[in-house]
Amino acid sequence: MEFQVLHSIFSGDDGQCNLLEISGELVLQNIRPLLAELEKVADEPKPLHIRLREIQTLDTAFCQLLISLRAKRISKNLKTNVDAELASDLYSLMRNNDLDKLFDQLSSIEHE
Repeated sequence: MEFQVLHSIFSGDDGQCNLLEISGELVLQNIRPLLAELEKVADEPKPLHIRLREIQTLDTAFCQLLISLRAKRISKNLKTNVDAELASDLYSLMRNNDLDKLFDQLSSIEHE
């Protein structure tokens, strides 16, 4: 099970922002290495933008990880944004199980 995290810094409306682009299989088996990547930027004062692209699989463990990260950053008044582009079959599966509401809480979600 593979995933990829690309970290870059870009200039946005809020000045410089950390950008994490995450793709692949976002499942329980990958939580530890995903957590390690997120912890690298969790406490940085720059706004954090997380983009989920080309997601093959996704489970509630990953959703909980994002919710936890966002809550931690909000408690420190640090801006965090998550957007996701999901294939229509994955989005439908999430919607049928009420998991799309988790992403609605995080930020924006798009599907093809």
